[in-house]
Order: sequence, then structure tokens, then C-alpha cells
Amino acid sequence: MEISGRRPNIEKLAEKKDIQELINAFKYRHDPSVREQAVEALGTLKDARAVEPLIEALEDWCVRKEAVKSLVAIGKPAVAPLIEALKDKRGAVRWGAAKALGGIADTRAIQPLIEALKDDYRDRGLLEWPTVPPLHDPFGAVRFRAVKSLVAIGKPTVAPLIEALKDKDKDAVVRRWAAEALGEIGDARAVESLIEALKDRDADVRWAAADALGEIGDAAALEPLSEALHDRSESVRFNAVEALGKMKSALATVEHFTEALKDEYWHVREQAARHLGKTGDAAATRPLIEALKDDNAFVRRAAAEALGEIADTAAAKPLIDALKDKDEGVRMMIGRALLKCLPRTKR
Repeated sequence: MEISGRRPNIEKLAEKKDIQELINAFKYRHDPSVREQAVEALGTLKDARAVEPLIEALEDWCVRKEAVKSLVAIGKPAVAPLIEALKDKRGAVRWGAAKALGGIADTRAIQPLIEALKDDYRDRGLLEWPTVPPLHDPFGAVRFRAVKSLVAIGKPTVAPLIEALKDKDKDAVVRRWAAEALGEIGDARAVESLIEALKDRDADVRWAAADALGEIGDAAALEPLSEALHDRSESVRFNAVEALGKMKSALATVEHFTEALKDEYWHVREQAARHLGKTGDAAATRPLIEALKDDNAFVRRAAAEALGEIADTAAAKPLIDALKDKDEGVRMMIGRALLKCLPRTKR
């Protein structure tokens, strides 16, 4: 029931440690700052009696973030009720519960958070831009928050996440987000299972596995990622190129990226050209010169930029010839590349 009449004095209630009246202040609808102050005070007092009312407050967008902070401050007494709240019919409450569980980082929450990876509740208002990657199910607010909370719990989640990834009876979306979490945690124990996931029947799982292997950067993933360059899904091939580009030292070679320059999907070719430039290897000069003739302007721009990074004088004449390109962006990138590729006496 809504409170009307006199504005509650939150400071005095906090001084008296009057938990019940602070909880009652949640019903004061005339000024959200009163509710916010009451939520903050309960977090400071860390009284377990406030847990259930704070979970209810997760529905109130004005105080939701403060309610999460207060639940985290209360800590372990809040874990069991928060786990139960992951099943609440209200999406905003489930989101807040997942976020608070990550802040508390109690291992009891691991399996319930893995189950929450199936939660498809979507609400733009709950997205935490700019941290949500647009390609990663941008409106799946609860499952994204569950991933972040599993990552926050860290190493204890690795074995359960590996089991979820390997469980073919689980929903593909769970396997996909399990791979995502494993990549963010970065534990090498996951490499073998992620390599196996590159063969998953679901393209999104393979996509996430490739991304995760790139984040971990283990040499054992080099050849499996190379094979993924031939995956039937263009998004998987793209991520395989990106993953190879993240591999430490010179594990990913010119040969790998040159192969990707032949891909039918221009985004893959563009990224392959960029990563060839980052190798700094003169062996990449010839395939990049060929890429200056690509049908797609973005690929040609990337090739010109990459040739500039390598700065091989052998690229100077082909770059000059390519100055006739019809795309202004390509010509501009060629000009920059020539400044690095031309012998000093000819500048």
C-alpha cells in the first residue's frame, strides 16, 4: 500500500536502526529519492530482514541499482532468497537477482546462474551499454547478466560451465553462453571442451567457442581454429579469423590469414587482411597486393592499410597502380600506405 502524508525522515530511521520503518518507506511514491535513501540505509545496516523487501524493490526502476548494491552488502543471508528470485515471474527481478548474486560471488549460485542462461527475457532498459556486445543477443538482459555473474564468481564456475558446454541435452543457448563465460574467465582447463564445441551442431555455439578460444589464446587451439575457417557458417569463420588474430606471439601465421582472404564473405576477408598487416611479415605482401583487386571496397581499404603496416617496398608499385581505385576511402588508405612503403629517396 502506498504511503501518503508526511515524508519519512530516512536519516533518523537509519540512526535508530528502525528496519521495519525503512522498509515501509519503500511505499512512499511521491519522491523516489526517499525510496532510494531507504534502500541505501538498509544496505548500510546489513540486516537480513531487509532481503525480501529489497528483492521486491528490484521491480522499481528508480531504486533497482541501489537495491542490488544493498543486497550485495547484506551478502550470504541474501543468497538463498536471490537464487529463488531467479525464478520470479518478473524479468526485472530476475535480472537484479542475477546481478546481486555475481556481486556476492557465493558458489551456491553457480548452478542456478547456469540455468538462468536459458532466460530469454528482453528489456532495453536493463541493458548496461556500452558493455553489451551488439552481436551477443543484445536484448537478452537476464542471461547476459548471468554470464557476467558467473565470470565474477570466477574459477569455481569453470568445471560446471564445462559440463554445461558438453551436455548436448541442454538447450543450445545454454551451451553458447557457457562458452562465452568460459572465454571471459580465460581458464585453460576449458580449451579441450571448447575445441570440441567447434563441432557443435548449433552455429551459435561454434561461434562462441571460437571467440572463447581466441580469448584464452592457448596454442592447442591453433589448428582447430584453422579448420574452423572452413565452417559452413560465415559468422563462425569470422570469429575463427578474429580468434586467430588474438593468439599470442606468432602462433597464427600468414598462411592462416591468407586462406581466409579467399572467403566468400567480405567481412571475413576484411578481417583477414587486417590481421595480415598486424603480423608485420613481408610474406603477407603478395596476398595483400592481390587483395587490392578485391570486389569489395572495405577489403581493399583493409589490404592497403595492412600493406602500410608491413611497409615492404615491394608493395610500392602495386599501391601506385591501385591509386586509380574508384573508392575514395581506398585511395586515401593507399596514400597513407605509400608514405611507409616508398623508398626514402623517392618520397
